[in-house]
Amino acid sequence: MRRTPSIVLLEVERKFASLKCYPLRVDSGFPPFSSLTDLGHRHFHDTYYDYNGQLWKKGTWLRRRDGEWQMKIRGGGDYINSRSEEVSDLATISTHIKSLTGLDYDAKRLFGLSHFASFSTRRRAWIADSEFKIVLDRTDFGHTVGEVELETSVNARDGGAAQSVMRSMDERIVAFVRHYAWAFSSETPVGKLSAYFAWQSSEKT
Repeated sequence: MRRTPSIVLLEVERKFASLKCYPLRVDSGFPPFSSLTDLGHRHFHDTYYDYNGQLWKKGTWLRRRDGEWQMKIRGGGDYINSRSEEVSDLATISTHIKSLTGLDYDAKRLFGLSHFASFSTRRRAWIADSEFKIVLDRTDFGHTVGEVELETSVNARDGGAAQSVMRSMDERIVAFVRHYAWAFSSETPVGKLSAYFAWQSSEKT
């Protein structure tokens, strides 16, 4: 029997609508970033899967990004300011889907799910102050949104510690965005999936 990995990846992110200055530079505003590393551009394609909405209703999103399966399990927050556990182990993904839907399929059979969204993204990314990842995404249907992210790994057996770590990460991101307010738009951001559904709806009218 394959064992569930003992280490899980935690991600906390806060979305923003746009950057006030583009591209970012270490001294684009005041106070300047302590450091800024330009990660350049990348392109990727996402396809999202579900089963009659049973995954997202229970705080789980499953996508295949350039052929690699990625699951996010919400650990707090909301659609704009989210805390989640990221899972890429196929056996763990299958077990979690079965617990939510009763479906018992492997990745070769798409876990018994159907896709409900598919689009490509062009991403520009930076690492600020040695650890905060800033990304700005533009989709192939014309939507732009950014995120400030922190990631860390914890022991899967200690769920209480994971919640505490994610709360701390969230507080640090809030302080980071406030400290460098000159960089981030104050407009309300719209997530890519929400924008995708709005775009699909407009295309049908």
